[in-house]
Amino acid sequence: MLTSEQIECLLSEIEKRTATPAVKISIEEADNLPLCASKFGGVPYWDLQKSYPVDNNGNKLALLAQINCKELPALPDFPQQGLLQFFILPNDFDQGLDFNDQTLQNGWRIVYQQNIDTDVTEDDVLALDIPCVPHTIDDGDFAVDTQYQLSFKLTETYMGAKDFAFREVLQSAAQAVGIVLGEDEVDNLYKILGVKTYENLEKHNQGHWIGGYPFFTQEDPRIDDEEYQEHSVLLLQIDSDKGIEWCDSGVANFLIKPDDLRKRDFSKVFYNWDCF
Repeated sequence: MLTSEQIECLLSEIEKRTATPAVKISIEEADNLPLCASKFGGVPYWDLQKSYPVDNNGNKLALLAQINCKELPALPDFPQQGLLQFFILPNDFDQGLDFNDQTLQNGWRIVYQQNIDTDVTEDDVLALDIPCVPHTIDDGDFAVDTQYQLSFKLTETYMGAKDFAFREVLQSAAQAVGIVLGEDEVDNLYKILGVKTYENLEKHNQGHWIGGYPFFTQEDPRIDDEEYQEHSVLLLQIDSDKGIEWCDSGVANFLIKPDDLRKRDFSKVFYNWDCF
């Protein structure tokens, strides 16, 4: 095990190498929110000239999250206008996810609506007979139990131990500060960092986030797939919190390739959720 001084030096180097701006999301239950507000759950804004999102069987999807980009603190390459919306299939144990192809948008969908028709009302959208919490989805049949208002805080975060690239970063950081780590040590982080430090690193990116690095309760699913590793930007993370529950205290992440984000192409996003 490294000395406390070595661990402090190593962690400082990791933070310096991986520090990036990110937005921390806080939530509060709210009964009445504007149609275009940032929210988890609730009624989405919808352009009535477009077809509402459905799966291959024609089942309508429900709003998981809506981000009003004007309310979002500025992040590199993220839109600063319009609505970024996340829909998933209700009444589905897998929450719309196909674990065989985690970029297949069938039981889930991401929609970016750049232009908003301010004449559209909540009643107009509800008239589409859509599923939404808390109006028409029974408790326990959807990851989000009711409508939550979102507030955003721009901060800085760094890579946690759950990230598939962490061990490589750890090795290069160690070399930079003159610490020699063998392969067996890098594969046994509990041993070199100590249980408390490693567990703190594992949990570092828990919570609701836009930008930064994802947290996983299990292993990073990108670890053995180079194509998935290209999805390096955290578009949104929703953790279990208050009445939000991903099975057994799980977490959901949506990740996008940097170039796709710049092009506003949300068709190839990587979606994952896991639980304890």
